[in-house]
Amino acid sequence: DRVVRPDPAALPAPAPEPAAAPVREPDERAVRLAERRAARAAALREQVLALLGSAPLLHSQDRDDEASSALTEALTLLDLEHQRTGPANVWERSHRARALLLRSGLERDRGGFDLALGDTKAALELAAALSSSDRDDMQSLLLRARAQSELGRIMCDAGRADEAAPVVGETLPALERIVRQ
Repeated sequence: DRVVRPDPAALPAPAPEPAAAPVREPDERAVRLAERRAARAAALREQVLALLGSAPLLHSQDRDDEASSALTEALTLLDLEHQRTGPANVWERSHRARALLLRSGLERDRGGFDLALGDTKAALELAAALSSSDRDDMQSLLLRARAQSELGRIMCDAGRADEAAPVVGETLPALERIVRQ
């Protein structure tokens, strides 16, 4: 029982390994451009957050014109973010809804119920779209409930309690669900 081993020289040569794709060094200009774009995007979002944070503080100090300007500027920056990233940007849409709710509260306190209702309805539409796309996202559910309750409050303040009752009634089940989760 002898084992015969083949002569290695008689074996066919292994297939050559495929040539690796050449490694391209990143173009420095492209890298710098990407870095600048990322920095601008981060700076834009930081500005939006700062403006949204300053508006309620300014309002609490009876500096309503400055608060209104801060919210207008935040919404303008959110428009730029929307142009840059497109309609699927959840961050932009949720912060736009928050900005609209802040502005509606400011207008409500000034007695501008029509403007406040328009902003609140727009915020509710955004929040509803966000919460229906992800029914387990607590932030969007809270945003929707907040917009609904704010809409009911503005309607009551505007003397439209009959219209406000069903809106507030829709808010209660949403709040119960949030509390249960």
